[in-house]
Amino acid sequence: MKIIKLTETQLSNMIKNLNENIIMEESDYNPDKLYDTEYIISILKKAPRYLKSLLNKLDDIPCKNSKGESRRCTKIPAVLHDYMWDR
Repeated sequence: MKIIKLTETQLSNMIKNLNENIIMEESDYNPDKLYDTEYIISILKKAPRYLKSLLNKLDDIPCKNSKGESRRCTKIPAVLHDYMWDR
């Protein structure tokens, strides 16, 4: 095992990079994940027409948010997920 010396700034940058990589992995597409329908609609208001056409095809699934309030949720296709994360 090799010991290397790091400055506080270098260590801080390494931790920051590690955290960014973890966030990127968490944002990977999951077809079973539920999204708030109102949130999806608000994002798609500025989307290209071909993506807006997907709104009519989204399922309406009753769910609850973290506060226990009833919400409308939906599962989204990969193309919508990519648009949301890459815009």
